[in-house]
Amino acid sequence: MKNQVTVLYYTSNREDEKFETRIRKNLLKNCGDLPIVSVSQKPIDLGRNICVGVHENSYTSEFMQIRLGLEEIKTPFVLTAEADFLYPPEYFQFKPTEKGVCYRYYGVWILHAFTNNPQFFFKGYSDGCQLVDRLYWLDLINKGLPDRNDWSQEYKVRCQPSDKAILRTWTSDNPAISFKTNRGVRPLTQLIKKIPPVDRLPYWGNYQSLEKKYLS
Repeated sequence: MKNQVTVLYYTSNREDEKFETRIRKNLLKNCGDLPIVSVSQKPIDLGRNICVGVHENSYTSEFMQIRLGLEEIKTPFVLTAEADFLYPPEYFQFKPTEKGVCYRYYGVWILHAFTNNPQFFFKGYSDGCQLVDRLYWLDLINKGLPDRNDWSQEYKVRCQPSDKAILRTWTSDNPAISFKTNRGVRPLTQLIKKIPPVDRLPYWGNYQSLEKKYLS
């Protein structure tokens, strides 16, 4: 069966270089034989790399980069991968069945690095953990960012899929983890506070060993 999915990795290269390299190593370990297109502000060795040069670290530049990746990719679906995210093997094994939709992976936990309380906190969903119909997403970004040359513009329309009618979910026993290192566009994120924080997660182990492996 012809491949339906390409991994789209995008980064502003603001994270520590050693950290990002370790993140990409985990991505390559777990993604199987899925093709990868990476869009970065500095050259990186990951799949088919598109380097856009240094721009402001903003949501506008993020979606500008995503658009370039979507235009390069030829498969019907893209699976997102971000530079501060750890994805389990199951994330890359999902097979989409519907076109024109966005599948969100349910099972995202946040690790606030370099704080006095570095436990895992439950977020649920994340824009950095989803599988999207490529053409649908490309159309959203083109409407939100009509000027392809202005990397400082304010986007007028939400560039992430948000229509509940097209949202789907999938999950597995193993979670995905987003690091908050204060180097991203936003240092904080919304959490589902009714689920208490934990010290250990399936597949990944405890937060101390994970911090040591990726942030030391």
